[in-house]
Amino acid sequence: MIERALDELRPFLASRGLINRLPTVTVSLVGSPYIVGEETALINSLEGNRGEPRLRPPQTPPPRLVYSVSPPP
Repeated sequence: MIERALDELRPFLASRGLINRLPTVTVSLVGSPYIVGEETALINSLEGNRGEPRLRPPQTPPPRLVYSVSPPP
């Protein structure tokens, strides 16, 4: 379905001189769907694995700069 739509689009782009200015589109059929908006699930799916999100390490807050201030004499 997507490839048919791209085949219909190519002559239009060629008539406007845009066919060589656009990036190449590759259609990849995978065995399982991925969760929309989750990039690690998409990567897993494109690698041929099950389209599930990968576990990520917990995020730690950035270190804070602490100044040592001594009391006035």
